Amino acid sequence: MVDRDDLTRHDKWCCMMLPRLKLLRELLRDDGAIFVSIDDNEVHHLSCLMDEVFGEDNFVANVVWQKRYVS
Repeated sequence: MVDRDDLTRHDKWCCMMLPRLKLLRELLRDDGAIFVSIDDNEVHHLSCLMDEVFGEDNFVANVVWQKRYVS
């Protein structure tokens, strides 16, 4: 379990994600695509992991979406 006050939570999250991304890379076809949805808290860390696993040249775009609250 990773507590919000745990100063190593980002490291733990990265260690959990890296093997999963490597497995996805093995399963992905050469012309395949992966779409990821993530909040602002880990987007930088995920970007670094994705670059490491899939290569910086394979990055296409970020799509930013802000939920619209209706009152």
